[in-house]
Amino acid sequence: MVEWIIVFIRQKGGVITAANLGSALARLHPEFYSLLKASHGGLTAFLADFPHTFAFANDPPFNHVLLWMTEGGREG
Repeated sequence: MVEWIIVFIRQKGGVITAANLGSALARLHPEFYSLLKASHGGLTAFLADFPHTFAFANDPPFNHVLLWMTEGGREG
């Protein structure tokens, strides 16, 4: 499912709000989203388990999720 999230964020230009990502995931993969909420408490806690893949902008209330390249640089 991490790969699906990566592809989805790439399709959105490499950045998306956590709310929009969560909505898309809940709509397109409801079983996984329910499991993710039960096991991690939410999407951002799940994504935080992959710090070399996802980064979070400090921009409340938007809370953007960004992709990182595998070698530590931002996607671009």
